[in-house]
Amino acid sequence: MDGDLDGDLQSESDFNDSQRLEGETKSEVARRSILPFHETLSDFEMLKKAVWPEEEYIIEYSLEYGFLRLSPATRERLNITVMIIALDPDKDRCFGDVFSRFLLEEFLGYDDMLMASIKSLAEREDNKGYLRNVVTGEHYRFVSMWMGRSSYLAAAFIMLVFTVSISMLLRYSHHQIFVFIVDLLQMLEMNITIAFPAAPLLTVILALVGMEAIMSEFFNDTTTAFYIILIVWVADQYDAICCHTSISKRHWLRFFYLYHFAFYAYHYRFNAQYSGLALMVSWLFTQHSMLYFFHHYELPAILHQANVQQLLVHTQGSLHQVNVQQLVQTQGSLHQLLTQAQQQQQQQRTHCCTAQQQQQQ
Repeated sequence: MDGDLDGDLQSESDFNDSQRLEGETKSEVARRSILPFHETLSDFEMLKKAVWPEEEYIIEYSLEYGFLRLSPATRERLNITVMIIALDPDKDRCFGDVFSRFLLEEFLGYDDMLMASIKSLAEREDNKGYLRNVVTGEHYRFVSMWMGRSSYLAAAFIMLVFTVSISMLLRYSHHQIFVFIVDLLQMLEMNITIAFPAAPLLTVILALVGMEAIMSEFFNDTTTAFYIILIVWVADQYDAICCHTSISKRHWLRFFYLYHFAFYAYHYRFNAQYSGLALMVSWLFTQHSMLYFFHHYELPAILHQANVQQLLVHTQGSLHQVNVQQLVQTQGSLHQLLTQAQQQQQQQRTHCCTAQQQQQQ
């Protein structure tokens, strides 16, 4: 794998043709490490060492790319001077104090630090040279790149393109999956046959794989590309499901794009040094914004809506009780009126009968 690194490298004038920096002290390992890559590692071993790196860190640097591919015997036969420097993190002061060594050993690793030290060695050279990671087999070419304010504009443009493309592809995939599930349920309920939407689903899968491949070429790391796609998917789901208030809809996406742009700007400006740590920090800030907006705006709105619903239910219950009581009272009043009317009718009948009897007498 070949890549370009930001070329602020410094080189000492007494280095003739090739320089080498390694993190081991054993001469046997040192001699084995300067073999060309195709003679020491197979494709499977390269993948295994890239995914699960070992504890040893061996890096070679040369002004000529061909010198890195030569075997030790060929280098000796051609009288190519090789300087071997062995570094011990527990003894050398260049690794910092105890806390710095702990961070390098447990979290950051020594690769970026060794590459940064070689950058300081090759800064004065017109030809920045080439670098090879012997353990993982990765090759790099140092070039002179001017990074100014325009680099942040390029990072912002790339961030917008990647984010919008991922969001559109994920929403289209959700739509296709939803349509397929609806058709499947209709088939089970109505006992009809449906056509499997193979073309749309295959299109979505190939588009996502292609997007990940493009992002992997930009970030030089498939893991970083996958995590960015996952972060965009989580942010899209949060915006669709949790953001209901006007403040959250208006402002949360701005914070997400700001934190996401900070990672792109750092990665583009410092050429992927500690990009994993930068992505983790960006994701933590994004999570903080999610919790903040949900706790300060969405949760009060949900509680207010629940209180309003409880109040409506209580009001409807009270109105129902009042209506029942009024109905009972009305029925009692009607019953009394009917009783009084019947009594009056009975009295009138009795009075009429008495009057008729008196007339007959």
